[in-house]
Amino acid sequence: MDYSCASCVSLSEDWREYYKKGWDGADRPPFLSPEAAHLSPLDYDYACIGWLEKHFSQSFSALHSSLRPSGNLVKTLPTRFARRWERIYSGPPLWRQLIFFLAFADSLRSVSEKTLRVAEMYSLGLGLSSMEVDHTADSSRKSLPEFYDSLLFAVVALLLGLDHGMGKKNQEDIVQRFLSHTIKMLERQWEEMENHFQFPLNITELKLQDYLNGPSRLDVAIFFPLAIESSYINVGMNPPEEAIKLGKMLSRVRQLNDEIVDIEEDIRAGILTFPYMHGLCCLEKRGQIKTFIEQLWRTKESSIDPQKTSSIERGAYELLLNSGSLKATAIESIRLINSCTEMVMRLFAPDRCFSLCLLITQRFAHIRRLEQNRWKEIPMEMIRQPSSMG
Repeated sequence: MDYSCASCVSLSEDWREYYKKGWDGADRPPFLSPEAAHLSPLDYDYACIGWLEKHFSQSFSALHSSLRPSGNLVKTLPTRFARRWERIYSGPPLWRQLIFFLAFADSLRSVSEKTLRVAEMYSLGLGLSSMEVDHTADSSRKSLPEFYDSLLFAVVALLLGLDHGMGKKNQEDIVQRFLSHTIKMLERQWEEMENHFQFPLNITELKLQDYLNGPSRLDVAIFFPLAIESSYINVGMNPPEEAIKLGKMLSRVRQLNDEIVDIEEDIRAGILTFPYMHGLCCLEKRGQIKTFIEQLWRTKESSIDPQKTSSIERGAYELLLNSGSLKATAIESIRLINSCTEMVMRLFAPDRCFSLCLLITQRFAHIRRLEQNRWKEIPMEMIRQPSSMG
């Protein structure tokens, strides 16, 4: 597979033209031109968050009023659950997931009470509880009882979310899809946990393609397919096959981008992600990368000095950087994004989906930002968070 292109970020000309029509229709907001994501990705990210927050301010406000610890919905839940919810509730991470529900509904001109109820069901049933489980599972400081406690909380959250969805008229189809996507996500996570700290027998180009095309851990972000499918159902339409495929593609883009950002955290947790798999396919670096991974995984079972662990992680990062594996991951993400843009152009008129254009192009901007910073994420305090969800 050819990863030798001069720049790993490239928006198609067709997408630029399509995007420009939506940008023109939105009165050309500053820093959000078709070229801005490439030229000034951080400014683009700031402007994108600001525009979306303003555009969906009423919806955000309604969701926050319902989902915050003292909110209308949470007050109706069991006391023990509500106390735990108060401890973990964080508006911005949830906002980053819920915005896709609103953007897809916006593209179908269907942002309504139904949309907000689906967003509530998702948030309650999976949005924050799954993040809590991930955080507990990835933290070496957490005990087994604490992990089981988080897992039980997630099970209760899922049941409450399903109950909240079933209590709404004509939402049964969405509840069934939510449950189906959740089961698939849990299957992927279960499979991943069984393979923690294990090398595959042989990593080949074919296995890399299988990983990219699924099913794999790239499919775990269920809010993309659920957001798309629920938007169609809420307007009385069956989701077209291409829209369902778009949801899967966006999930994989999101995970690939995260695999660049989380290369140290993932390998520390025993997870072989695409950058490492690509590196292990590289004949020149395979032995060195395998040695670094084995050294790091041994620290899981011993009390090696944290400074030595950090040194091993830096060494692995430099090897992935020099082998081109981080760039290769970015290129695969861009290829998927280009496929997503083609689907969006076939599914929606440009004057109806500027919010969706922003969110997809923001994925380009994220890659471009990483490319400018040697594939490292910028400090989080530099990334503006929306205020609408506290």
